[in-house]
Amino acid sequence: NANDVIWIMDLTGKFTYISPSVEKLRGYTVKEVLSQSKEELLCPESLIYLEKGLNDAIYYVENNLPFKVFRADLEQPCKDRSTVWTDLTVSGIYDKNNKFLGMLGVSRDVAGRWGGEEFMIILPESDAIGGNILAEKLRQKISEHNFSGVGHLTASFGVAEFNNNVNQIEIVSRADKAMYRAKFSGKNRVCTY
Repeated sequence: NANDVIWIMDLTGKFTYISPSVEKLRGYTVKEVLSQSKEELLCPESLIYLEKGLNDAIYYVENNLPFKVFRADLEQPCKDRSTVWTDLTVSGIYDKNNKFLGMLGVSRDVAGRWGGEEFMIILPESDAIGGNILAEKLRQKISEHNFSGVGHLTASFGVAEFNNNVNQIEIVSRADKAMYRAKFSGKNRVCTY
């Protein structure tokens, strides 16, 4: 009943197990996913990470090295022709004699992700002023934090207010335009449409 997709893959990149929750995430049945090629499992830009992960796993196993946990954000195609971004964690599975059996993965849907490095926050009980306040707090927290492995990061925010004269597509477009205005006017700032 987990929402996360739990799976086991061999070193050739073929699933040996995948949990039924994959149908909720991607729209494909377990049987359909088990027969998919690597190119059908991931969008082209994300396929590179799978290939690298498989090559690293083969290297670790062939050289009797401990399997390093692999993490990535990957874009996967769905049956309805949309895509979904997932947070992926992969670790090695070993038997009691320390023999490598396969890779255990967990794919989780990373709510709010709009694109590769873009996230959307919907505030149903707020207006543009409240959106600006939250965006500014988040911007400051990100700017002040030292991220391990990455260091200092900044973020640009676009805020748009929904009203009855605007449809869903237009509100997203307005927020996107405001975010790009923030990026192009110096980054690390909040702009409102």
